[in-house]
Amino acid sequence: MHLPENYIAVSVRFVPGALFKFLGIPMADFLNKNIDAELIFGHQIIEVTEQLGYAKSYDKMLNIIEAFLWKKIQKIKGEFHPVDKIGQLIFENPQHFSLDKFANKACLSASQLDRRFVQQVGVPPKYFARICRFYQAFIMKEKLLLLVG
Repeated sequence: MHLPENYIAVSVRFVPGALFKFLGIPMADFLNKNIDAELIFGHQIIEVTEQLGYAKSYDKMLNIIEAFLWKKIQKIKGEFHPVDKIGQLIFENPQHFSLDKFANKACLSASQLDRRFVQQVGVPPKYFARICRFYQAFIMKEKLLLLVG
């Protein structure tokens, strides 16, 4: 991407399964689709977008986003499912992925873990591990280019 020098962009990344907790909507429903944020978050996101448009610095943008997310976090029920932790474990170390091992850790069968993972993360755990391995390779290449360049 080639952007003008005065262009500011912010990206919000959630840990695996967090967006499912926020929305309560199966993540597979979002796969390969472009969905307007207003359909998901309602008028609140319009206010956030306007505030971000007038923000003059990253710090102000981060404060706006954090305030919005904290309101959402306070509404989340304290339910914890073992799949929440499995997604993070795969993300941190995708090279050692084993469906049976992770299903055992979650006290689920492999098919139950697969089904629940698709609901919470959007893709099967094996595919998620592949995405994570690619992401790690991308980050390593990016760091190498920074060192060389």
